[in-house]
Amino acid sequence: MTIIEFFGPPCTGKTYLADFLNKTNDSIILSDKLIYTYSDKFLKLSLSEKLSLNYFKFIKNLKKKNVKSKNYSIQKKNLKKMTYNNYTKFMVKNYRNICKKLFNLYKKKNFQFIQLYLKQIDKIEDKKKRKIFKIWLEETTAKYFIAKKIKEKKIVLFDEGFAQRASFLLHLRNNYKPKLKNLISLSEKPDYFVFVDNKASELLKRSKKRAKNFNRVFEYKNTDQVRKYKLFFKDYFNNIKVQN
Repeated sequence: MTIIEFFGPPCTGKTYLADFLNKTNDSIILSDKLIYTYSDKFLKLSLSEKLSLNYFKFIKNLKKKNVKSKNYSIQKKNLKKMTYNNYTKFMVKNYRNICKKLFNLYKKKNFQFIQLYLKQIDKIEDKKKRKIFKIWLEETTAKYFIAKKIKEKKIVLFDEGFAQRASFLLHLRNNYKPKLKNLISLSEKPDYFVFVDNKASELLKRSKKRAKNFNRVFEYKNTDQVRKYKLFFKDYFNNIKVQN
């Protein structure tokens, strides 16, 4: 598989671009589909694990359908009732166990990179955020493991890969540049990077609009914060060019 990773400041439209390309080309697959499509090629899954993957496939498709609905605010309440229950918790636990198994397979050949990421995650003071980042790391490495191993003539699009998450680990810290160079040098890299950006005023506008329509999404505090993110991703982009 050919791997393409989009990266850039939040609210630049990376997910929208990935979805659009996915609809226009049958050879393109979104990274979100990798785990429930290919996990059984690398793991001996139990019946409950297979059911969990099918469940996640169903829920993700349902969410996409409802986001496009004109009555999204009503649909969202119904979807929340459906997806937040004890059955779902059991399915989520199975899904995360599958990700962890694939993560452990990935870690064997990328130990240094994983240790560096875990070290940065452990520096996060908020326990809930640390937990979320560790879950994300296991899921993302599971996707990369699959994308690297599957020998199909497909293009995998990552809209939330290692490059994107590096900003949340490093950019708000003082003197992040030396750490950024080290992180990039050890990071798993796609076949192609796509840097996506926009004007600071436009990103702030999109951020506020998204925050009104969706719960628990990233929102810029002000234009100055937007500029800091833009600067970080430009540094990331420049480091990629130098190291390549």
